[in-house]
Amino acid sequence: ASGLIFTLNSEYRDFEHDRNEALKKLRGLPEKPTAAEIAESSDCSRCRSYFYKSGPVCAHCKREDVLLKYKQHIVTHKRHSKQIVSSLAAVNSDSHKLGTIEDQFEDELEVKQFVEAEVDGSLVMVMKVLRAFCNR
Repeated sequence: ASGLIFTLNSEYRDFEHDRNEALKKLRGLPEKPTAAEIAESSDCSRCRSYFYKSGPVCAHCKREDVLLKYKQHIVTHKRHSKQIVSSLAAVNSDSHKLGTIEDQFEDELEVKQFVEAEVDGSLVMVMKVLRAFCNR
């Protein structure tokens, strides 16, 4: 029981901290972005990487990091997969005769990561353990 109590206290402290940080970031959002924030976002190396931007990470992406950290207490991802996605709407059904899709559309493909499954995060897992412990 003492190990469970320690785990619960530790997990709850982490959860509370991450929740408070997320709330601070959300409450600090201005109603309209300033010209400086717009300029910073337009050159962000993370959210504008597809335009080959190389500026510092914008405030929006930094806020997202805090929110994702909080979200991990609630849900997390079981596994990720990468899939090749064509920018074309459809591929001819006879394309297998011409080689692989990668060969045909080499410049029009991109690799994207897809979340396969969301599973319970640490807080939810601990709550389930606690419920099972109390019900035995």
